[in-house]
Amino acid sequence: LRSAPNEDVVKALRFLRNNSEEGAVVLARLKFGVLINYFAERKNVIDSEFLFVEDANIRLEDVERFYKTVYEVEAIKIMNKYNATYAIFEDEKPVYLSDKKCFNQVYDGMIKIYKMKCKVE
Repeated sequence: LRSAPNEDVVKALRFLRNNSEEGAVVLARLKFGVLINYFAERKNVIDSEFLFVEDANIRLEDVERFYKTVYEVEAIKIMNKYNATYAIFEDEKPVYLSDKKCFNQVYDGMIKIYKMKCKVE
């Protein structure tokens, strides 16, 4: 039961299922990967089922960089690389999220969900 997701997480992911495009890709930390597939019925950038995924280490590094960077362009490039349009945040709130032109908050609770609207070449 300790590893079961709490109700706030489930509620946020169900919101995403009902309010995002079918086929949308969600960038989130590793621990949310399988939950995104199950509750939101959306694709994720990485999850714990990566035994046969060739670029699993690169994906994990990219996701960690996404959450640690202070540069908006770098965050957008990472999301673009994986065709992700949504990102989930738990405790962190990077500075780049203040750019309302590129990042629109679509869910506000214990879990926060942002939709990315920008592309970087």
